[in-house]
Amino acid sequence: MINDTSATKELYGRIPVNNLSDFQQIATKELALFAQSQQLAGYPLDSGNGVEYKNYLNDTVFTVYYDRLDDNNIDRIEVAIGTDNIALEVGCAASYVHNWFESLLKRFHPAERKHPQWWPRLALWFSSEIEQFCQEVESLYTQAQPVGDVYPVHAETQQSKSSIPVVDDVVMRQIMTRRGQENFRRSLFDAYSACCAISGCIDAEVLEAAHISPHSETQDYRVSNGLLLRADIHTLFDLLLVSIDPRSARVVVSRRLSAAYQMFSGRTLYIPQEAAAHPDPSALMLHYLAWQANEN
Repeated sequence: MINDTSATKELYGRIPVNNLSDFQQIATKELALFAQSQQLAGYPLDSGNGVEYKNYLNDTVFTVYYDRLDDNNIDRIEVAIGTDNIALEVGCAASYVHNWFESLLKRFHPAERKHPQWWPRLALWFSSEIEQFCQEVESLYTQAQPVGDVYPVHAETQQSKSSIPVVDDVVMRQIMTRRGQENFRRSLFDAYSACCAISGCIDAEVLEAAHISPHSETQDYRVSNGLLLRADIHTLFDLLLVSIDPRSARVVVSRRLSAAYQMFSGRTLYIPQEAAAHPDPSALMLHYLAWQANEN
């Protein structure tokens, strides 16, 4: 179905293959490859019974379970769907995604929620169902229509609607399509030694090419108009919740963000060694001024 890569092999290597049935080995590998093709980062669960795949908002899109399953699904897999997280990412009504999931249940096998507040589940029994499931998820992302400022939040996120910034359609489309600029991304990977310029993160799967001057306003693919940022920090940078003071090269963080991001406030931006790759001070200043206006 999907070409393998070293990054996916590394993730798949952390799945206890020897303890899985033949079908579970195939299913977990195929879903890991599909997740990577959709720019989802995989994280093995601490409980050891599955892998969750997260989007650039660091929210779970789906979790693959291969242990502690319903009796009817032993030696198969169960998949929990982050329905509200998908709605939040796409900006569509939560009811749209919930109806989509209900339609999936009619075509696949049921699986019991393990807790009333946890994500709903379905089971996959056959290889053909894995391919069909991947097609259904991909179709959801391409067909779902944003409906304005709709930001549903599941109880698991422990976050109020009022704490989520309003994003206009232009910025949302920019966030959703930004990873298509592969040449720009590769250049920034080289310039920043595959390291987030703010957090220091070196996990390539979650590093993204951020435009300083917004891509929606200018088609500027020079390295000097970019920063290599961790996916969640890139999103906050686009939303003017994180910026850089170009006079000191220090990170500034919105007071609206939690302590998880306040820890970066005052941190010095990592600057590439090559002068041509240094971030453009004038572009940084415009972004910083916009950040200041957003704070007032």
